[in-house]
Amino acid sequence: MSPEKYATLWCPSTAAMTSELSAGCCPDLGNVTCELANESACSAGGGAAAEGRSFDMPWWASLSWTVAFVVMLAIAIGGNSIVCWIILGHRHMRTVTNYFLVNLSVANLLMSCLNCTFNFVYMVNADWPFGLTYCIINNFFANFTVSASVLTLMAVAMER
Repeated sequence: MSPEKYATLWCPSTAAMTSELSAGCCPDLGNVTCELANESACSAGGGAAAEGRSFDMPWWASLSWTVAFVVMLAIAIGGNSIVCWIILGHRHMRTVTNYFLVNLSVANLLMSCLNCTFNFVYMVNADWPFGLTYCIINNFFANFTVSASVLTLMAVAMER
């Protein structure tokens, strides 16, 4: 995919990103999060970050998002951990269908721990402080865990 087409698809500031892409700063990684993470390093004062693309939430909105995410992550991590513990801890629960449920729970745990937490920080701050390397890893885990969940559900449907 050409840098111009990539910038048009993923970046609101096409002109700024096109110049950065042609300079070789932002590689074709397939997710806008990486470009936002790499923008500050790529642009020397004239990129999209300098054009005021960031958004500051009011304190009450940030607090409400924080409470919602903490509750969501606590339920996701706790519930999926309990499912794994019950199925793996009790011998009579070890059936083919329940192993599929453990696989689904592990995929959801990985999504909750390795993706949602970091994307929440990005959402609240409108900045990716974790670097380009973890951006790539984070996007890999997002695609990997969603694919694992979908394929597990397909396997459950085929097994039944």
